[in-house]
Amino acid sequence: MIKLFIFPIVLIAALALSIDPVSAVQTKLIVRAKAYDAKFMGESFGGVLVIIKDSAGHILAKGNTIGGSGDTKKIMQTPVVRGSSISDSNTAKFETSINIEEPTLLTIEAEAPYSIEQSKIKLSTQVWLLPGKDIVGDGIILEFHGFSVSIKSPSKDFKVKLSGGKASVPITAAIFMMCGCHLTPGGIWNSDNYDIEASIKGSDAKAVKIPIKFSGNPSEFSGLAEFTKAGQYEITVYAYDQATGNTGIDKIKITVY
Repeated sequence: MIKLFIFPIVLIAALALSIDPVSAVQTKLIVRAKAYDAKFMGESFGGVLVIIKDSAGHILAKGNTIGGSGDTKKIMQTPVVRGSSISDSNTAKFETSINIEEPTLLTIEAEAPYSIEQSKIKLSTQVWLLPGKDIVGDGIILEFHGFSVSIKSPSKDFKVKLSGGKASVPITAAIFMMCGCHLTPGGIWNSDNYDIEASIKGSDAKAVKIPIKFSGNPSEFSGLAEFTKAGQYEITVYAYDQATGNTGIDKIKITVY
């Protein structure tokens, strides 16, 4: 009876010895950030910080997208056919290689435009990465909604004195797509199609809206606020595209005395 078990035991041992141990494999991954209704987000407009984590929250890779905003005609004017690429060799990307030995669920986080504080937003998604199965080409594209709005004047904590019972304060704002693409009347990103206004709110909690018009310079918009009472005021400039829902704002506070 004992001899009957010798062959199966020997066979199992032989099979165990013939199985190669699993080893980790460097697997490529490309991540890109794209502005909704616009182009890719690269170095020229604040940059994009990308962080890749495993399911336990350990950081596997971290860095910034490198490159430009891409080909305007390919991205904005050419009909997209399934399977076709909308990026090229110069389009901004974060590229990394991750050492994995088994299918790994990744959390990809992105923050942009990273150096423009008031416009910065965060996105995240999750994807599976298989050992040796690269995700390249266009890669994983994270899409950022909104406009980047920056009030250039008045400056933060600006103070103005009433003269003859009134004070006039010019308001100037820079407004871009999230990729840094310019807004102009009649352009690809047609500012005539966007609601762009300033809201002035004092201590009485009643907001007054004033129009903000194209100044003549790409992505620059201006208006004039009139004050007749002393106090602290909050100025909010916003841009809104009814067609896409893209929205962006910036706020500052000023003092009238």
